[in-house]
Amino acid sequence: MGRFIEEQYGRSAESFSLLETGRQLPVQRALLLHDYLDPNVPFAEAEEIASHWPALEFRPTTGLGHNRIMRDPNVIKQVVDFIA
Repeated sequence: MGRFIEEQYGRSAESFSLLETGRQLPVQRALLLHDYLDPNVPFAEAEEIASHWPALEFRPTTGLGHNRIMRDPNVIKQVVDFIA
């Protein structure tokens, strides 16, 4: 997978990590919602991203997993309110 990404994009997979790039992005505000029970991306990774990215507003959720979080009415409202 790493070799594929490097061949396709000319850079390492690690270079896409928000831990590395997040704090360098030219944004004043960012929002990250992540569920405690996400089976695909450990919650600790989201916490680590949030701790290294000062402009990030981190909002944990519970019981939405990896995919339902994108369809949850409360999450959608939070995103809309954030970008409004």
